Amino acid sequence: MSYISQRNQAFLFVLEIGVVLFIITLAGTACF
Repeated sequence: MSYISQRNQAFLFVLEIGVVLFIITLAGTACF
């Protein structure tokens, strides 16, 4: 049970980083 929740937490963490990088890329494209 805790293993699954740990995997879910890691997945959400990676997803969050992906979203942040995506937003930064969009902002960079809009600036230049």
